[in-house]
Amino acid sequence: MRRLILAALLIAVLPASAADYTMPGSRAQSRADSCDKRLGTITCSTGGTSLTVSPGSITANAATVNLGSTALTVNTLELGNTTDTTLSRSGAGALAVEGVNVVLTSRTLTGGTGIAAIGDLSTDRTITLDLTELSTATFGAGAFTALTFDAGATDPTFTFGSNSTTVTNSATFSLGTATTFTTGTIELGNASDTTLSRSAGGTLAVEGVDLVKVTRTLTGGTGIAAIGDLSTDRTISTANTEINDTTWGDNSDATMVWTFDHSGATNTLLEFSNGALAVEGITTLRQADAANAGGMLRLAEDPGTGTDYIAFQAPASITTTFTCTLENDSNPIPDSCVGDGTDAGAGGGVTASGTPVDNQVAVWTSASAIEGDTAFTFDTTTDALSVGTGGIFTVGTIELGAASDTTLSRPGAGRLAVEGVDVVTTAGHGITKSNQTVNAAPWVVYPVYAALGGL
Repeated sequence: MRRLILAALLIAVLPASAADYTMPGSRAQSRADSCDKRLGTITCSTGGTSLTVSPGSITANAATVNLGSTALTVNTLELGNTTDTTLSRSGAGALAVEGVNVVLTSRTLTGGTGIAAIGDLSTDRTITLDLTELSTATFGAGAFTALTFDAGATDPTFTFGSNSTTVTNSATFSLGTATTFTTGTIELGNASDTTLSRSAGGTLAVEGVDLVKVTRTLTGGTGIAAIGDLSTDRTISTANTEINDTTWGDNSDATMVWTFDHSGATNTLLEFSNGALAVEGITTLRQADAANAGGMLRLAEDPGTGTDYIAFQAPASITTTFTCTLENDSNPIPDSCVGDGTDAGAGGGVTASGTPVDNQVAVWTSASAIEGDTAFTFDTTTDALSVGTGGIFTVGTIELGAASDTTLSRPGAGRLAVEGVDVVTTAGHGITKSNQTVNAAPWVVYPVYAALGGL
């Protein structure tokens, strides 16, 4: 058997010119070719090609070994090198290179979840994704998983982490108009400081603070005009006609100051404090009322008591500027402001003596006190001056009905005169002017006539 195998190898390895070559010891052997057997190794060579058979191995230096239909049984084959490319049998119908099994063309590749059908290796195959099968799948193995889409100059990347999904390199993220996107929160521009979330049904929040929808309506309260919803820009204006009784401030400031910034050099300030109102930056106080041109300062009584007031009013036309300087004493208003122009100083004030009543004429009781008396009154309604029945009324003259044509006077003791002409009286009879007819009893005509010196 060994000789038959050797002969087959010789036929496959040695050139055709040595086809008549025979093994050593055969009856016919070419002299040009030779075989040598030494120590259990047989080496046959011809034309530069040799075949060496030794225990456990057969070595040929030919580029091609052709055995024809002869079956060759070996444990391993060394391809091109004696150590690094060993072809062996790893099992029934299985080959291995360097101990690693090789795949036969009958090996079939089956597309699993997300992969389309493939086939065996009898030809080239293309492996394709089948995204229709990826309805439920788990990506990654417990660490961050990044999907990068090569879509142009800037590739969007989805990075999936623990309870988070981050999209980078994408200026626009669109899901289409028919897509519903459900998520817990959305981070805008940064992973921590601008979190968009749902705080309640139909309500969005940024960093936990609710956002206002355009349907939110703003209503003008007291002092503010009507506003409207936020569907467009709104102007908020005051409605001063609505400010009647209201309270300014919250009792936290001891002083509140309102500043009126007008075009003048000095702004007007109203300063409100405990029971006081101070006006700063103002030198003139006037009443802006066309029907009442003169400035007026009113000191009113308590509103709970009534509506009366005491008013200081300037004339409608003032020809000369006058300043009234108050004094630092118990009588701060000098006489030069309200009297005859002569300042009496601090002692110029008066006090009431007793309890004067309406229509009583004031009578000085001292240099600083006046009083009233029921026996001396003047009724401003009837213009009647009254003196008590026991009183004495002393005047120089009395004008009756007019200021110049009926003057009653005293020309002498016990005498009366009208416009300087004496009148006479007779008890029980009439009174007639001396230059008129005397209507009296006959027995008194002559004496009167004689007394008057004749008519």
